[in-house]
Amino acid sequence: MRFFTALLAPLLLAPAMAFAEVYKWTDASGQVHYGDAPAPSAKARKVNVEVNTYKGVKYTFPPPKPAAARRQDVVMYSTQSCGYCKKARRYFEAKDIPYTEYDIEKDATARQEHERLGGRGVPLIQVGEQLVHGFDTARFEKFYGK
Repeated sequence: MRFFTALLAPLLLAPAMAFAEVYKWTDASGQVHYGDAPAPSAKARKVNVEVNTYKGVKYTFPPPKPAAARRQDVVMYSTQSCGYCKKARRYFEAKDIPYTEYDIEKDATARQEHERLGGRGVPLIQVGEQLVHGFDTARFEKFYGK
């Protein structure tokens, strides 16, 4: 019950805070002050203060996904002797892209999955549901969302 009350209290007070009055005054030394009530000895005037406004903000729908959310699982079916596989490994490491690699010459299950996915050669790179046959930086980045 305390948790619910603690959560509900700010929501109930928010409308009251939105209509709070703000005063501005300058003291004898020229210092500008703001407050919810004017100083007793100061000549204060009521000012409008806009807080958390959305003026000038462009909104797109649907909102773009953050970079972290665009990242997808990357799986590479490869062999140790494949030059394009080596190129892909270097690229993934340089760009700090996490990936899982399966060597289809050493792992029968990986070879079966490679064949099931329609692999004609290596590397076969799976990005989410997309398949990239071979390795080309531009094509990979298109699927990966870089």
